[in-house]
Amino acid sequence: MSVSLLITSTGRVSRHVISTLLSSPHCPAIRVMVKFGSGLEDTFPPVLLSPPHSIAFVERFEGEKFRSTFKDIDIVFHDGPVMDLSEVGINQSVIDAAKVAGVKHFVLCTSFQPIRSKMEANTMRLNVEEYLIESRLNYTILEPGMFMQNLALDVVIKTGKIPMGFSSDILHGFIDLADLATVREHMLREHRADYFFAI
Repeated sequence: MSVSLLITSTGRVSRHVISTLLSSPHCPAIRVMVKFGSGLEDTFPPVLLSPPHSIAFVERFEGEKFRSTFKDIDIVFHDGPVMDLSEVGINQSVIDAAKVAGVKHFVLCTSFQPIRSKMEANTMRLNVEEYLIESRLNYTILEPGMFMQNLALDVVIKTGKIPMGFSSDILHGFIDLADLATVREHMLREHRADYFFAI
């Protein structure tokens, strides 16, 4: 597959996506953006250090070095920072750089039902989604529910209840990170870049 994929974050979602893609016969050339000096490059599979894959180091989300990371990239998978005061600015910088580079498909992984305004962080996420929609990039927005990996399964099994930090009277969604990564791999294989998809 000649498609090149840029993954702009190094959190759990991105790591599951990387693992799923590397085990797939449809694996594209992957470039992972890593914060310079973080040492995170040593925590990724060694195969990412060899062509056609690569790790790109950036010091900040601006400047020529940052923008050059998007060169020759077809698809961006962006799982932006969470609960960060600069979240909107970072996400907008990534979207802008993708647009300038002529990226064909931008995938934004955000949060479940960001339209619910009672959760303060959702205001920032909605701003980012709106910015992407208005960028005129071909995009997909993933809105996964709570990750099963965040649940204390021993407590769930013992009590028969799922402990939640908010009202259980409101419907919530749950998803396994492996399933989210599989959805992403499927989207890449189909290479559709003109739809909105929420899970």
